[in-house]
Amino acid sequence: MRQHTFPAGQSILEAVLAMAIVSLVALGTFTALLLSLDAVERGRLETVATGYLEEGVQAARSIRDRDWGELVNGTHGLTTAVGYYAFQGDPESLRNGSYTRTLLVEDVYRTDGLEGAIAETGTLDPGAKQVTVTLETSEPFQNIPRRWESVVYVFNWLISAWTQTTRTDFEAGRRHGTQIQNAEGGEVLLESADPAWKKALLAYTLNLDGDGDRIAAAVDASQDLLYVLSTSTSGNELQAFDVSGDSDAAPTVVRGAEFGGITFTDMAVANGYAYLSSVQDGAEVTIVSLTSMVTVGTLDLSGTADALALAVSESTLGIVRAASGQPEVTFYDVSDPLASLPLLGTTELGITPTDIAFSPTHAFVATTANNEEISVISRSSFVRTRAVNLSGNDDTLSLEWRDDRLYVGRTSGSSQEFAILDASDPDAGLPLLGSLELNASVRDIALDPETTFAFVATSSDAGELMVLNLDPLVLASSGDISGTDDARSIAFSGGRAYVGGQANAADLNVFEAGQGGWDAPVRVGSANKSGTHDVRSVFVDGAYLYIGTLSTSSDREFFIYDVSNAAVPVLRGSFEIGGTVSDIVVSNGYAYLATSQNTRELDIIDVRSKTAPVRAGSYDAQGSQDGFSVALSGTTAYLGRQTGSPNELFVLNVTNPAAPTLRGSLGFNGNINDLVVDSSWLYAATSDDARELAVFNVSNPAVPVLTSAANANGTADGRALAKSGSLVLVGRADSADGELLLVSVQNPSSPVVSSQTQAASAVNAVAFQSTTFVFVGLDADNAEVQRWDLSVPSSPLLRSSFDADADANAVFFNGTYAFLGTEHDTLDAQIVGPGPAATGYTQDGTITSTAFDAGYDATDWLSAAWTVSGTGSVELRIRTAATESSLADAVWTGPDGTPDTAYAVSGEAMQSDPNATGSRWIQWKGFLRGDGTSTPVLEDVTLRFSH
Repeated sequence: MRQHTFPAGQSILEAVLAMAIVSLVALGTFTALLLSLDAVERGRLETVATGYLEEGVQAARSIRDRDWGELVNGTHGLTTAVGYYAFQGDPESLRNGSYTRTLLVEDVYRTDGLEGAIAETGTLDPGAKQVTVTLETSEPFQNIPRRWESVVYVFNWLISAWTQTTRTDFEAGRRHGTQIQNAEGGEVLLESADPAWKKALLAYTLNLDGDGDRIAAAVDASQDLLYVLSTSTSGNELQAFDVSGDSDAAPTVVRGAEFGGITFTDMAVANGYAYLSSVQDGAEVTIVSLTSMVTVGTLDLSGTADALALAVSESTLGIVRAASGQPEVTFYDVSDPLASLPLLGTTELGITPTDIAFSPTHAFVATTANNEEISVISRSSFVRTRAVNLSGNDDTLSLEWRDDRLYVGRTSGSSQEFAILDASDPDAGLPLLGSLELNASVRDIALDPETTFAFVATSSDAGELMVLNLDPLVLASSGDISGTDDARSIAFSGGRAYVGGQANAADLNVFEAGQGGWDAPVRVGSANKSGTHDVRSVFVDGAYLYIGTLSTSSDREFFIYDVSNAAVPVLRGSFEIGGTVSDIVVSNGYAYLATSQNTRELDIIDVRSKTAPVRAGSYDAQGSQDGFSVALSGTTAYLGRQTGSPNELFVLNVTNPAAPTLRGSLGFNGNINDLVVDSSWLYAATSDDARELAVFNVSNPAVPVLTSAANANGTADGRALAKSGSLVLVGRADSADGELLLVSVQNPSSPVVSSQTQAASAVNAVAFQSTTFVFVGLDADNAEVQRWDLSVPSSPLLRSSFDADADANAVFFNGTYAFLGTEHDTLDAQIVGPGPAATGYTQDGTITSTAFDAGYDATDWLSAAWTVSGTGSVELRIRTAATESSLADAVWTGPDGTPDTAYAVSGEAMQSDPNATGSRWIQWKGFLRGDGTSTPVLEDVTLRFSH
């Protein structure tokens, strides 16, 4: 066997290599061991962190489920000391200080409203919170501290929503200057109206407490409340009206205050208080809380001069008094009306002022001085800086300032009564921008929101309200209040002018712009018959118009027109009657005429051939008195005639029109000027002073019986008659006691007078358009046809009028048009129809929701969201209360919980009034604003809440 040998050094090298290999193996093993230990530690830290993070997330959800209100924005720790998870102020320390856990609660925002995606900015979502749970450890790992974070969104599963979006939803509420349509299920728009105010229509008339003049009016548009002040009167001198629903009904009184006979002179309303000036020495100014109607303070001005007018601007009250040894103008700080009011300053004028208005820098005082009709006073120094001399010597009565313009009203006289002055630099002067002659004193001035119109209360007997277009300055229209008393005050809101007057039965009058249609009737067509003799009667049967005229020897008195095309009536036939045709009834091809012909007081014309009418028969009533009226029921005709013969009423059998026979007759001792028959009752307008309306029982035609009557005040004759349902309207001759007598005949045996109303002239004819609207033909110049609303029988309202250019003697309505018989030589018969619909809108209006019960006393109202289209703006306010009944006294508030703000951004968080009685019940009010030619469209409203 061979043996091997090695060098001596080789054994050492091998040993070193072996040892190195062993060392490397050992080092790798150790490193692996260390890495394994690191992984274990890292896993331990991650596991602990994950557990603490998850606990934080679940704790946030637990707090959400228990009380959403505890998820307050900010940094919090957690505690379970109370037996459940709750926030604590400081971050919590865990595992003996090894870990610190923090929960950060933040708001959540969304794009495109509350239904949009979560974003950094956008619409606040009140039902969501972002919670960031952060965990930090102080245990070192390779000298690097560890931090973990988890972000979660929590949502309030208890949030509910109240949505109103359908027409039914909106119609259940109340409207003021708005309308509701159903284009896409229900929308609210500004009310249609004539943007040019070509017609000022009287919508409502209210008879308020006592007989005092209504000298001041002011609207709080944010609350939809109208305040009206009277001079000393029985009952309440100061009254508050809810005008949130006067698109549908008259304003209603919500509260009032009685002051025991104080004679007031003016009122200013600001910041929840009314300031009332008076002639009372020792308390020339009374301060009233408008929420309670309780006097909270008075001002005793030095001296005994009467306080004549006042105004409030921001926190400054200005008062003007009659000229005396004391300063005529006094200024007070009313920033705290409940405290003693600091005197700011006084100004001596040496003349008697009548009114005061403020700009931000100056006060303007109207006076009775001939060379100083307006005084300008600096609000910083209370020094008079300028006296303004207007042309003429007429007193200045009223002032209104807006946007560097001063609007001036004066007494009627040699000067123009309305003027506009440039007040952009009052110290330099007030240049005249324009003036207008009104032929009436201007007592008060109100402006619309866009300063397009001035609404003025005047002394005009026929136009107590005048609407003035401001650019160019012209009279747009006027509105008449019944009687001749002056208008004393005016306020404007929601497309309506509220006019306070002197008339005892017309204390407050609500006017609105015409909406077209029958509010602005137009002439559709006309007929010019031969001759110039006046038309006295008209009747429409199908497509044919029958006309009766005064007696004439040169022409015929009976005409037939084809009016199938109302714009172009076509004469088809005529007939000689030989007397005046005072009344016409057409039935079954025969025309029954009441005439003045002595042998044919009832003339019967066969009109089956329109081109060749012939006499079928007639009736000669005993005596020579004229036939005035005729009515027909089946085959029975009733003839009324002039008084003087043995009988004035005749009942005739006209089964055979060629041979009418007498069935019965009755003496009445008065002209029977018009007749209406309804079943067994015959109603007559008569000349009897005690029986302007006579009611006959004709159940037995052979024996007509005078059963009852209605007596109007005065002696004016009943001349015309119409009946609708249980209402009979009698038109009378010209009378200071009223030409329209409205009578309820629900029980014909006992008629009851509902009202007597002035129509301004003798009434010749009446015809119902519907159950509540009636056309009246009369002698009034420029308004010979009037359209009255009788929906409130105790207070008929003149809705519109039409200028026929001649007295209207006859009116007939066929369901589409009003046919007039007039004294015009070329427009003998006129056909009147509704004008085109208004193309504009009111400039502002509101919609008030119904009341909603959230079902929980401690309801948390979260957000208000709405959808709007169209052109214009929509804002919301809310009011809450503990009960439905207490909502009426709650205040409408915006996002700061006060009435000074409104929700302008959809989805905005809500804040209830902190002084509200509770939050279970809620209402919202939408405020719509446009420019008169367009309107915003409110499509839906959603209020979110939790409990």
